[in-house]
Amino acid sequence: MAARGARASEDDAGDRCPRHQHLAVRERWYRLRDAARDAEDDGPQPMAVMEAHDRLRWARVELDRHTTRGPQGHRDQFTSQADIQAAFERDKAELQRRIEAADQEVKRLQARSSACAAKRNQLNWLVEECRRWAAEQRPPITLPGDDALLRGALRDISAGQPLPTGRVLSPQPGGA
Repeated sequence: MAARGARASEDDAGDRCPRHQHLAVRERWYRLRDAARDAEDDGPQPMAVMEAHDRLRWARVELDRHTTRGPQGHRDQFTSQADIQAAFERDKAELQRRIEAADQEVKRLQARSSACAAKRNQLNWLVEECRRWAAEQRPPITLPGDDALLRGALRDISAGQPLPTGRVLSPQPGGA
């Protein structure tokens, strides 16, 4: 029991080691950045949303046409007016079911799109806050693999401005 307690305190001390903290921060940065990049493609495809809206629109058009046309058919010895009216009502009910199904699909896709946009906005906000925090450090920290920072540096080079010097948040050379 005492050995287990000693090992736990060593692990706690290892967590406070700057090198371990550095690696943990770096790993969290990579996970956040990758999640934000993955969120860019998350959500329903635009073509699927357009198709759902088209199905809803066409179902409504078909119902309007069917209602405007009214019950049609030839009355003869085998088909009565009641049968023609019943067929008309069945077709009308089927078209209304299509509208309801298409409307549910559109609402589902809109809800998914809204949820994905909210997640994407939140992740992008977190990434920007991390970049802001890193820039405020003295000396500034360069986050590894930060494409936006690299693009900014290339823009500064093309404008003839000197690049800022600062720390780079990456593992120490020769370390594990």
